[in-house]
Amino acid sequence: MSSLADQSSPATKADRPGGSRIDPTSVVIIVVGLLCFVVLFFGWNGLCLPVGLAGPVGGRSVCGTAIGVVSGWAGFGVVAGLAVVCLILWEALSLADALAIGRQSVERQVAAGLSAALVLFTLLRVLTGLTAYAWIGLALAVATCAVAIARWLRYRRTTTAAPAHRPDSTVPAYRARKSHVAAPATPPRSAPKHLS
Repeated sequence: MSSLADQSSPATKADRPGGSRIDPTSVVIIVVGLLCFVVLFFGWNGLCLPVGLAGPVGGRSVCGTAIGVVSGWAGFGVVAGLAVVCLILWEALSLADALAIGRQSVERQVAAGLSAALVLFTLLRVLTGLTAYAWIGLALAVATCAVAIARWLRYRRTTTAAPAHRPDSTVPAYRARKSHVAAPATPPRSAPKHLS
């Protein structure tokens, strides 16, 4: 049974045995991102309207579901929603090996950046009005970001700790092979003889 550390090798997807193992952190990011996307449609804060002749100063106001509820897709929530959609699509394409980047470090940096944007704009959306669903949305955004950033940091740590054992790509193949073969012995040079 392989551990989670074995699944985060610094090699590219094509270099891994089997070629297309599913990264469990990608699945977690997709599932939590989908939950965050769904929670954006719930009521994040109630719409309050003044009632009566005196208006908002002397009259009473009616808030909540009696008039309407503002979902998470208002204000900064639009940007948070776009960030979570982009994150879900990015991770799904990464799992399907449809990204033409070829380097996991770039894929993980983009996922960490999108999840950080999701947390930032969800936090800004929460600060504009608070309900239980707003806090749930923020918690899901933070969980998504934590998984993505932890995965990226773990990848960076493994790539700096164990450098790849590949010949330098700038050295031609014949020179890389030649360096492993012992050079033929050359006869020692004798001192030049001076004629007098």
